[in-house]
Amino acid sequence: MLQLLGDLPGRFIAPWRAAALPPQTEVDAESRSGLAEIVARSPRGNGYISLEPDLAVFRHVHGVITWAASGRTAFAVGGVHGAQEPAELLSAFREHVVAAGFRQVLLFPVSGTELESLKSVGFQSLMVGAEAFVEPRSFSLSGGKMADLRQMLNRGRARSGLSAHEVSVKDAGVSMLEVYGEWLTARPTGHRLQLLVGTPRLDEPFGRRYFVARDGERTHAMVTLTPGWGGEGYGLDVMARSPDAAAGAMEIALTGAIEILGSEGVEVLSLGACPMFEATQDPDDGRPYLRSILRWVYRSRFTRRLFAFESLPRFKAKFRPTWEPSFIAAWPSVGVRSLYTGCRMWGLFGPRSLRKGLSRPD
Repeated sequence: MLQLLGDLPGRFIAPWRAAALPPQTEVDAESRSGLAEIVARSPRGNGYISLEPDLAVFRHVHGVITWAASGRTAFAVGGVHGAQEPAELLSAFREHVVAAGFRQVLLFPVSGTELESLKSVGFQSLMVGAEAFVEPRSFSLSGGKMADLRQMLNRGRARSGLSAHEVSVKDAGVSMLEVYGEWLTARPTGHRLQLLVGTPRLDEPFGRRYFVARDGERTHAMVTLTPGWGGEGYGLDVMARSPDAAAGAMEIALTGAIEILGSEGVEVLSLGACPMFEATQDPDDGRPYLRSILRWVYRSRFTRRLFAFESLPRFKAKFRPTWEPSFIAAWPSVGVRSLYTGCRMWGLFGPRSLRKGLSRPD
């Protein structure tokens, strides 16, 4: 019922707005393999969202952008890849989709270092959350600030016999899919947030790495990491646990992943973005009415039943991360409409049917 109420404005408006021309055919296996190589070099850890199925691909001399379509909105996801000149790539992408009939362009995620390039080609931006980072090489469980995390690790290890393992798709594919399926079913919305969180992709892992917490033969929780930063770092993508998993299962799986990366000398791990969480101040906080809306979404009892806005940053805070602002960008402007459209395409009010395909190179 809550999802239906949230989705009603979009359903009411949709019949009055003709859809733009749909993207073209799907990406073949060879093209996807090449795209994976480009994405792994992106200066971010969540670029692997671009490898999810049913996304269109815009290829240009300046780089690659992947995107989804809904109505007259084109939503670029996974960031800008392989671009030495991001402004030129973004400008070319906007011209491409506008020529196909789209009237709004959204882009997420956006980092603070990309804001000037976006502004130079007419995009506006708004801070819509914060991204958590840890340094695996220097990660330590010692000190009073890590007491909460140590307590959860001790509970899982001593009381339930849990331990962390990196696993291959071949060795643990079935058990991971079972945990992932149980997690999805138990979620209030019954599905993941599209265009924001990926899927295990056991059939097409590319450079993904899989870590689990298990006791004996049973897997209690799983996390997937995706490569980025030119191979120097990773990003946390899927976090899934069984509804009856032992206490501390997720902490054990993620801590085990961090410690393994640290032993390999990995410099950076993104724990992912926390939507609507304000860990830092928006450098361009000139839209107080939009900020008020985002704060309401974050704290409201209504939206809390759709997504765990407050519990997600509380969990990640156990790892004592460094927080950096995360932005959404929109053309021609950031406003209530663009934020609502973004939430609908993310699937906050129910899974969206996104038009798919491949856009050919210009």
